Amino acid sequence: MSLKNKPSWKDSHIPVVEYWLFRIKTHLRAYNEFLALGNTALAVHFAQVAWTDYHLPISQNYPKLVPLKKELNFYKMFSLRHPDPNLIDKTQLTCSEVQVQGTWEKLPSPTQGPRPTGRCAHSCWVWKCRLYVCLGVGETQFEVDDVFWYFDCKINIWKHLPNPPETQPVGGLSSVRPMQVWQDKVYLFLGTRTLHVFDLVTELWSSLKTTIRRGTTWPYDSSSSLTSFNTAVLDDKLYVFGGEDGKDPLGQNIFMALDLSANKWEHLSGSSEHVPQSFQPNLRSLQCMWAAPKQRKIYILYGSANRTQARYKHAAGATECDYTYDDFWSWHVDDKKWERERLRGSYPSPRTEAASVFSHATGRAVVYGGYHGNMTTLETKMTIQDTMYEFAFYGDTFIYDPEANIWQHVLVRGFPSYRAMSTIVSDPDTGKIYLFGGYTNPDFVPAKYFSSRAYNDIWTLKLNLPGGHWNPDDLTRDVRAEKMGPWMRCFTCGNCGINWKKEEDGKNTRKNMAAGNFRNDLC
Repeated sequence: MSLKNKPSWKDSHIPVVEYWLFRIKTHLRAYNEFLALGNTALAVHFAQVAWTDYHLPISQNYPKLVPLKKELNFYKMFSLRHPDPNLIDKTQLTCSEVQVQGTWEKLPSPTQGPRPTGRCAHSCWVWKCRLYVCLGVGETQFEVDDVFWYFDCKINIWKHLPNPPETQPVGGLSSVRPMQVWQDKVYLFLGTRTLHVFDLVTELWSSLKTTIRRGTTWPYDSSSSLTSFNTAVLDDKLYVFGGEDGKDPLGQNIFMALDLSANKWEHLSGSSEHVPQSFQPNLRSLQCMWAAPKQRKIYILYGSANRTQARYKHAAGATECDYTYDDFWSWHVDDKKWERERLRGSYPSPRTEAASVFSHATGRAVVYGGYHGNMTTLETKMTIQDTMYEFAFYGDTFIYDPEANIWQHVLVRGFPSYRAMSTIVSDPDTGKIYLFGGYTNPDFVPAKYFSSRAYNDIWTLKLNLPGGHWNPDDLTRDVRAEKMGPWMRCFTCGNCGINWKKEEDGKNTRKNMAAGNFRNDLC
């Protein structure tokens, strides 16, 4: 309570040896527990906290901490990927409360006709068995020219649609402007009181002018377009949270609700001001967001504060790396109040740029992939010399049960790849879950390409849950087709049929592959 006016990223410590001993041992125990469950991302998150605490100057004053050094194995802890190819075959479903079986299946690419270019930071939804893709940026981090498409899931064909009206084009990976469906119409919000609306039946664009409650000031900066926010629809209201509107480079925590029946906005909470909060989410962008109808809650998970941009602009909150949040919030729609939720179960590690959706068929939220801008990753396989990165890309999958307030890690063998800024959506008619697009940084996956690699592939997720479209044969197929795991595919281009090279020590290639000591021909 004494820290309620401090920023959430301000870590306060007690100068007592027992505090440090308990803290480091607790994080090491968490590392071992989640590693045994196959949740390598969360394991490494706790390992990094323990490693950082042990090497802080204040920790060196306590000889009692020295015995912990033997448990801090840098190479063992930080050479893991998420999921890790050398562990994914060994991970078993041992605790059904926090684990669930699943499979990712890549849909075949159309053999005829055009298709959209690879993209990330786009918007995606499903209507009448059609997967719609709109906006986004390509590998050059500028907005794509072929803006609007849909994929007919029944006949496996892409169709190009008319582009939305002028949307103040913006570049960069933070140009996310998610769209939502309500009563056969799609709503595109840009931070102003005029929205763009696409009629899914007539396939025509129009404008919608809205109002705000009398005496309420419009909270967004009108001089720039709002980006990097997230949205959700519950009942007849469109909820908007966070993003970047030009006022504060850290983002903002403005929370708005648009009554789609009356076309009137309500400012629920938050601002663009740099004021730390304890009882509501702080300034952020690129967070996960979804609505749970039965619980009548809007959920906010993680996200990031752009502190490097704040440093560039000499603004408050500046530092050399962005901050990735580790908190989980819910908004009670009826009570109109925020509540910080406890993270229980095998939950996703702190991250930003992750894909999320609420699946009505399973009654669960699904979170996939993402990125962390300050997570140590040691690469020991792809090059002769070890390389250390100060970031991590994720390819793991999680589901959240709002009824039990429990997270479960989805155990899969094959997965789309380590990627961020993808979209995951649920078909309201069939309950199928689809993933489209996203990007991977080639610094993490060495390749001939020096810009971010954007994807245009479609995947479907099947879960061993009621409504999850589970078929035991899919697991058999997954094991057979991905016997050596998804790393048999090139992480950069996604192609199969990689030619494997012998290691410099001259050992047999097959033996090296079995041991995990291999390199591949990259794009």
